[in-house]
Amino acid sequence: MNQQKINILGSEWTIVRTNRGEEKRLENKAVFCDNSTKEIVVTKYEKDPEDL
Repeated sequence: MNQQKINILGSEWTIVRTNRGEEKRLENKAVFCDNSTKEIVVTKYEKDPEDL
């Protein structure tokens, strides 16, 4: 898991880069935004064998 703090319009947010297996909120998503904790959770890119 990799974390980075950013400032969005005067509010401090944390960007979290993780694998889907480590974060249950990303079960069927690539990105999740949690307004209560000011986190933006992003999956690390994993190539899908079905992609062209």
